[in-house]
Amino acid sequence: CPRAVAPEPLSLDNTLWAGTVLASGEALALVLYTGTDTRGAMNSAPPRSKVASVDLQVNLLAKVLFGLTASTALAMVAVPFIQRAASSRLASAEMSQQLLQALLDFCRFLLLFSSIIPISLRVALDMAKLVYKLQMTSDARMPGLQVRSSTLPEELGGIDFLLTDKTGTLTRNEMLFRKLHLGFAFLSPQTLGEAQAAVAHAAAGEDDAPPPEGASSDLGEGGGGGGGGGGGASG
Repeated sequence: CPRAVAPEPLSLDNTLWAGTVLASGEALALVLYTGTDTRGAMNSAPPRSKVASVDLQVNLLAKVLFGLTASTALAMVAVPFIQRAASSRLASAEMSQQLLQALLDFCRFLLLFSSIIPISLRVALDMAKLVYKLQMTSDARMPGLQVRSSTLPEELGGIDFLLTDKTGTLTRNEMLFRKLHLGFAFLSPQTLGEAQAAVAHAAAGEDDAPPPEGASSDLGEGGGGGGGGGGGASG
């Protein structure tokens, strides 16, 4: 008779998270959450559109100037209209005609004052970004540079602090010997040659020193080893 299989409750040990790869075998699974209901999709925030600070300043300036233009045109139309309405009583037909004329005058004043809004400034900024991009890519001091964003020059000009995680991200990974302080001695590239000459002279003096008299070669080698060990201990 077939052996009865004991039921096993589902837990985290029986869960395959998104992106799991089976090394071997097969798995029979039931998909519970898909699309935007997955944990990864719910934890991810929508991407934020990046706008340069200069663009934000130009947009704010354009909005302020447009509001100033509209308010000025409205004042130029509203003041004469109110004066005419207060001086004489207008009929309904005349009132509608005056309102239409005021609307036309408002549009005319908007066109007259539209030169206050610097529309050409946006075009000038775009042309300047193109020139900066060509100058950066053709600079011989930065070979292989690729400008992938037109807002790169102005963003570089707005940097106050630069933080990097490790060496090699913004450096060349070249270590140069500058100074060495041992507590009792100070070495630098200027004094390194003298230290090397002193070490070489000491090593040559030890090699040329004759063995002590009355000692065999084995004892001499042993004494030399002991002297070397003493030198290492003193160092």
